[in-house]
Amino acid sequence: MKVFSGAPVNMGKTLLAKVIKSPEKRLLPWKAYTTVYVADTMPVKLPKADAYIFSELADSHISNFKSPIVFGVHRSVISELNDGDIVMIEKDGSVNVLYEIASPHNVIHATNRCNLSCVMCPQPSKTDEDGMLNNNLSLIRMMSPERTKTIAISGGEPTLTGEGFKDLIKSCKETLPKTALIVLTNGTRLKDLEFVRQITMINHPSLTFAVPLYSDIDSIHDKIVGVPGSFYDAIKGLHNLTLFRHFVEIRIVVSAMNYDRLPNLAEFIYRNFPFSTHIAIMGLEICGNARKNHSEVWIDPFDYTAQLKEAVRILNRGNLNVSIYNHQLCVIPESLWRFSKQSISLWKNSYVDTCNKCSVREKCGGFFQTSGEYISQHITPVLQSEKVTIHMRR
Repeated sequence: MKVFSGAPVNMGKTLLAKVIKSPEKRLLPWKAYTTVYVADTMPVKLPKADAYIFSELADSHISNFKSPIVFGVHRSVISELNDGDIVMIEKDGSVNVLYEIASPHNVIHATNRCNLSCVMCPQPSKTDEDGMLNNNLSLIRMMSPERTKTIAISGGEPTLTGEGFKDLIKSCKETLPKTALIVLTNGTRLKDLEFVRQITMINHPSLTFAVPLYSDIDSIHDKIVGVPGSFYDAIKGLHNLTLFRHFVEIRIVVSAMNYDRLPNLAEFIYRNFPFSTHIAIMGLEICGNARKNHSEVWIDPFDYTAQLKEAVRILNRGNLNVSIYNHQLCVIPESLWRFSKQSISLWKNSYVDTCNKCSVREKCGGFFQTSGEYISQHITPVLQSEKVTIHMRR
């Protein structure tokens, strides 16, 4: 989620607003929504809107405004916003970009709460803000049905919101009927068969549940997530989803705590969950608990390439759809390049200066923007001649 800030004026309350940069694009459907006009400077003829965001605003103009304003925002931020984006403007002048109309993938943050305490969680559990569900339902109604390809419902643990979680799925079905929906869940709440049945009765046309498994050994998985018994709860949840024929994606985040058993986990998934529609093997996002516990979880991806290669071989041999995310092409074995994918979340595809000369940068998974100093020591640009040779061998 992108966040920026400026100086607030007349900000008496938090506003959820749709961005207008081109006044002529304020079409009839937008009249039902709160709108915010965004520009570098205030134009001679000020477009009608409910709030305003400027990069520059003369002192003489401020006193004339009765509408909410945020000014002093960097020009580069203004340039990245588009007509139809949706922002949450806080009373202190901070602005959260909740929806990007140009992005194929957007996220609904259902809750900050979680029933687990994963050692590498990038967003540790905390108390929810008031009105979170109503804001999310409003957010869905403001999204473009034509431009919104995929929505993820995330958290925290989104299933903890109970009826609210079902309301979000219903709203997506009604407002965004052609949009694929992915629920990012730890799966433990889904051990309740009746809860899964109720979700199924909503009859969303394109609903996938993405559930993490961190080991084939219960004690290792439970140590990583911080709650005993979570492994078997997640396993039961996966089987309940299968009973109702839901699409299931299994996610594996690789860390120093589980890398050595990657092949064992791959074999476990192949034998017990052959119905999985996708297996995603992911690198660490170093923020939140992962940064706090870096000494326990961080490992250079180069150091587990053998285990990664064998795990992918097992899954691919079993005709399971397997992908690798957030791993750099210059670090992983060449034979795994065809399994490497870029994240659909653009902020997860960041690069370092060393990557500028790389001929395969456009296809590389890159780094999380939060990686900081926690990147592989084996980052080396792939030169054009190497790229040609590799392409011919493949």
